[in-house]
Formats: sequence, structure tokens, C-alpha cells
Amino acid sequence: MRWFTTRRLVRTYGIRWTEAERIVREECLRSGRGRTGLVLSLIHLTGLGWLLFGAHWLFPSVQGWMRMGIESPGLLVSMIVMLVPRLLARDAMRARAEALAATGDRSEQLPLR
Repeated sequence: MRWFTTRRLVRTYGIRWTEAERIVREECLRSGRGRTGLVLSLIHLTGLGWLLFGAHWLFPSVQGWMRMGIESPGLLVSMIVMLVPRLLARDAMRARAEALAATGDRSEQLPLR
């Protein structure tokens, strides 16, 4: 899996920075909707719940570095889940950038919906 950045889209497909940024934003938002978005939100909340409350309730006597070690899986889960929508949107970002580069449409006008 390759991580698509705005810079990579600009260099690979020769589109403007603003167009590439719009593609990245819109496709990441689309991939985080629906059932996938709901599942990712629940996993994210589970990780945050463990980080904020679970480790303290299950291990009330643990303090300092040991508690931080017990809380770290929750932080790790939350961080990974925040990256998943961008990885899921990879193919859609590539397809939109290829289409934009092929048509040669260089207008800065936002699409009407």
C-alpha cells in the first residue's frame, strides 16, 4: 500500500496543488462514511475509552510509566484507525487524479452538486 500525498499527486499527474488537495480531502471524507465510517468510529472510541478510562479502572494501583505502558495499546489503536480512511481512498484518489490529468480541465471552480 502506498501513501498518497498531495505532493505525490502533483508530481505524478501534473495537476495543480489546489486540485490535488481537493481530491485528497474529498476522497478521505467519502471513505470515512457509511458502514466503514461507523466501524472505524467504534474502534476509535474503544481505543480512546481504554486510554482514558479502561486502564485506570482495571489497574487502579498502577502509576507512572507502568500505567503509560498499559494505556499505550489504546493510543496505538486510535492512531492507526485515524490513518485507515486515507489508505482506503487510495484507488479513488488515483482515479480522480488520472481523470483530471487526462481531461486537462484546469478550472478552479468547485463542482456544483
